Amino acid sequence: MDEVPVDAGAGAHAEIDRCPACGGVFLEFFDGEPAALSRGLEGAAPPASGRPTGDAVCPDCEETMVLRPYLDEGPVIPRCEGCLAVFLTPALREEMAAWRAAPDAPEEASWVTRLLGWLDRA
Repeated sequence: MDEVPVDAGAGAHAEIDRCPACGGVFLEFFDGEPAALSRGLEGAAPPASGRPTGDAVCPDCEETMVLRPYLDEGPVIPRCEGCLAVFLTPALREEMAAWRAAPDAPEEASWVTRLLGWLDRA
């Protein structure tokens, strides 16, 4: 994985991991909000074919990544149940950026609210 700087919105910057082979990005929980990071990376890599199959393994904690709708109503993306990281192929990254850019998209929950929701489900 290559480390890539990205504009996370509102003047914030982050460094995320991008696969040089497929152009997919691995976003750790504290990197920032995935939709904002997706918009910050638009055009950074050409869209690749395919969607994750759900049998991916998290490179950080080695847990199996599970396909889930982002914030329960967004695009279906692979998320690690252990560390809450996500993996986005270039196609999923574009889908994520478009979903959050929609005018009727729900307001983003804070990371504390998302963490508490995850703990409730666990």
